Amino acid sequence: MEPNLLNTKTGITKTLRSNNKGVSVEDFDVFLLSRLKLGDESAFRNIYTRWEKPLFYFIRNIIRTEADAEDICQETFVKLWLTRESVDPEKNIKTYIFLIARQLTMNFIRDKKRKDVFSPNPDTNIGDCDTVSPEKIVEAQELTLLAEYAISKLPPRTREIYNMHYKDNLSYEQIAEMLDTNVVNIKTQIYQARKKIREIIYVMVTLMFP
Repeated sequence: MEPNLLNTKTGITKTLRSNNKGVSVEDFDVFLLSRLKLGDESAFRNIYTRWEKPLFYFIRNIIRTEADAEDICQETFVKLWLTRESVDPEKNIKTYIFLIARQLTMNFIRDKKRKDVFSPNPDTNIGDCDTVSPEKIVEAQELTLLAEYAISKLPPRTREIYNMHYKDNLSYEQIAEMLDTNVVNIKTQIYQARKKIREIIYVMVTLMFP
């Protein structure tokens, strides 16, 4: 299962800048991966804090879509946690994480070529009725209804966080403060929500238009 991040806001030391006797960033990274392998959530949060932004920009430079890059970034850390028991502590953290991200990005590009990727938004703008064809208006309305249906199927907590971000336009930080949790957990919940919404819409479209 994924780490429960609801009750803790702080992890272990974020960075190790000094290089005293027997102390180095590399040694600290080995320690982190060793702790991660044992299921230490604070080690996971430390890795996330250090590498989330660089990883996001790495993915963003490949696919050029911010929302999809954010999803893949979150999926990378979810996969890191789920496969933690197979982690080799002697491996370089950056290399290990970026390899996961690159593989997921390549999978995304491959899958996108095979089928349309739905990006539901409950506030879908159907455009100006004077310039948009009736068919396009109906299509947008149907997608909006499907998105609303998919959102209704989310777990209550996940749905609440999703709506706070996309409907109320609250930032990750604002939501985390309001719900007394941390940004890592909020991003993970929103990633899970977006993934589930796309899955539901894809199934429904497949059933409705075989």
